Amino acid sequence: MKKILGLIAFVSLLFGCVEKRDLTQNTVVIDLESFPPGLHPTNNASGPGNFVTSYTQLSLISLDVEKEVYKPFLIKELPQPDSTGLIYSFELNGKGKWDDGSLLSAEDVVFSFKVMLCPLTNNPGTRAIYSNIIEDVYQDPDKSNGIKVKMKDLHYNNRINAVVATLIQKKHWDPNGVLDELSFEDILGEGNFKSNDKLDAWFNEYNDAKNAYEPEKLVGMGPYQVTELVNKSYITLTKKKDWWGDEFADEDEDFEAFPNKLIFKVTNDPSAGYLALKCEDLDILKNRGSSWISKFRRLRSLDSFNENYESTYIEAPLYRYVSMNMRPDGVNNKPLFVDRKVRRAMAHLAPLDEMIDYLYYGHAARQAGMVSQTNNAVDTSLKLVPYDIEKAKQLLSEAGWEDTDGDNIRDKMINGEKVPFRFKLNFYSAPYLTEIALVLKESMAKAGVELIPNPLDFGTLFGDARDHKFDAMLAAWGGTVTYSDPSQIWSTRSWALKGSNFNGFGDAESDSLINAANTQLDEEKHLEAYRALQRKVYNEQPYIFFWSEQYVMACHKRFENRKFYRAANKINITGLQLINK
Repeated sequence: MKKILGLIAFVSLLFGCVEKRDLTQNTVVIDLESFPPGLHPTNNASGPGNFVTSYTQLSLISLDVEKEVYKPFLIKELPQPDSTGLIYSFELNGKGKWDDGSLLSAEDVVFSFKVMLCPLTNNPGTRAIYSNIIEDVYQDPDKSNGIKVKMKDLHYNNRINAVVATLIQKKHWDPNGVLDELSFEDILGEGNFKSNDKLDAWFNEYNDAKNAYEPEKLVGMGPYQVTELVNKSYITLTKKKDWWGDEFADEDEDFEAFPNKLIFKVTNDPSAGYLALKCEDLDILKNRGSSWISKFRRLRSLDSFNENYESTYIEAPLYRYVSMNMRPDGVNNKPLFVDRKVRRAMAHLAPLDEMIDYLYYGHAARQAGMVSQTNNAVDTSLKLVPYDIEKAKQLLSEAGWEDTDGDNIRDKMINGEKVPFRFKLNFYSAPYLTEIALVLKESMAKAGVELIPNPLDFGTLFGDARDHKFDAMLAAWGGTVTYSDPSQIWSTRSWALKGSNFNGFGDAESDSLINAANTQLDEEKHLEAYRALQRKVYNEQPYIFFWSEQYVMACHKRFENRKFYRAANKINITGLQLINK
């Protein structure tokens, strides 16, 4: 009898809605893919954590999601460089206020950069990037609200790099001025950083887990305050009473904060998310990728879902690829992909249009090269590589790969050894990626190439990639609609230092183009170099470039002012207004 009751309860969970929530409340319930490892103001490094803290913490600039460019938010205009191109100046606009009513000050901004860059702060990812970019930050001696940021080198993105720090209040975090004597020369100098007992004590307190998990400690300038944080389940943010930004809501939608509460509910499984949307337990579905598409299509076939939700597909800056090792050790990983004819042949053997139709129901867009077709900086002269088995066979033969022993696998003599064209394709162990690998395996076999699917855990996959211990790997890169520095993925230095140039692409010419794209402040010259780099990558074919995927998104119709944006894959959650019926 107990087994029968248990089965009934399980079936009810799957197919029924036990109790409908009160939809008249001005509360937005938002899908969250996983529970973040803390919500520290500056030391949070997870995507879900950054999503939640974007409503509690603020920065000096924001992304104009319609124009897809950065714009001033708490400053009068974007930073301007001096004649050297290294010192950037900007001025606060006097709008931003802390919870105690005091204005955001230049001293707060300098303090925020100091904490972000200090080696004692537990933010290794952020610090590693910006400590190599920024040399000094100081208050403008001629303007009380002015700040100057000195850069180490010229860079196209320095106008943005000069204002990247998450803002934290000096009076709140350092009322005794412990960090006052700590200079940027101390922090960023060539010598080893020297700490002392007072600094150690301050940073130990600042980095403490309580500042990542205890709601009353999660303070910021944003419109919402964390009021409930239930591990692995949900996070509640409550609108601050008389938030200072409300008076500017008519000027810029970035100041809009209409919902009384935001509840971030973890629904990491597509089946759970499907049921939550079917039962109207979620208001927002955001940034969900390929594993959700079949469930999303099923939802959109239901009249009840379409009556209750506005839903759409949004282009994502993420693109999928297969990287081919161009500099293998020759022992554990054979030199299969050192010839660009071979690499182009591999691209011809990928039935990408078929996979988009089969795996994504058409909800992805082919990508010709390293930049999405929808990015304004893309070189539109680059053409998609067609699926062409005969062309692939021709290129493989021209590169010296033939089936000399009749086993249906091409081979070649390399350094006196007959090497069969057999390789492992590494990828993260997930069902939808296994499907991709199996489709590629079947197609490549038609040209005499044997692909061996090799699913791995995430750590092993990227650990082997950084150590260059692989034949080929299937993975994806996230991106932005704005310019992203290509050096981490494409420079030869990144290969040598075991960065994200996993496969060994690059030479003096490509490094020179990367440098030009990064350091040309003139827009036309910057684009000229960046597009030349795109052509270089395209011609060398280090990747099989797959597609830019589409995310599925939905918003409950009980709210008006619903907007979906490609930039940052954003829904204007704080701009939603409850419809009064």
